[in-house]
Amino acid sequence: KVNVKTHVVNKNNTSADTKVVSKIVDKGGNIVAQGEADAASIPADGDKQFNQDVTITNPNLWHPDTPYLYSLVSEVYNGSTLVDSVTTKIGIRTIEYKADGFYINEERLFLRGANRHQAYQNIGDAAPNSMQYRDAMQIKENGFNTVRATHYPNDPAFLDAADELGLLVIECQPGWQNFTKSQKFYDLTLRDTREMIRRDRNRPSVILWETSLNETGYSAAWAKEA
Repeated sequence: KVNVKTHVVNKNNTSADTKVVSKIVDKGGNIVAQGEADAASIPADGDKQFNQDVTITNPNLWHPDTPYLYSLVSEVYNGSTLVDSVTTKIGIRTIEYKADGFYINEERLFLRGANRHQAYQNIGDAAPNSMQYRDAMQIKENGFNTVRATHYPNDPAFLDAADELGLLVIECQPGWQNFTKSQKFYDLTLRDTREMIRRDRNRPSVILWETSLNETGYSAAWAKEA
């Protein structure tokens, strides 16, 4: 059962009679599940979150050895007219942390990982998608199944590759070796954490959020809030 939450914003000057249809499509282009949320009127400049559960029979489970990806197609209608459509890659899997280790799809898996700094000689952060993919592929081919994306949310292209190739990801909020004692800094770190999770919450590769600042001293109150 896939729980689908679709955040719809009405940017028109008038209200919209809105409905959301969710379709889950397999690699062969077949619709394997479909659902429709109850219609609702969204006022001008308003927004609403539509919730629905879509059930797939005998799904292909996402695993580092078999990273099967489905496409979730979200269709937004104003009345009977299709006005927007977004496709999100998803993987179906369960994760659990127990006293004896990490479990995925109820199978115990030993995590073999490396840190990955997103920095390339001469070009820094301005790497094309092909280089992001190559990094993920090299990590995978060298026998790792996990990567810590240090110390900031990595490029979406790298995480796309992790989803596709089967790399488990520990994603980190940005910041290290400094905790500035100002309210502005405090607020921005929490904002960054929130935006990181919202951006990458649908990725099957992400198994852990690092909501701490690397090699940095910070208060217990900040850690609790983060």
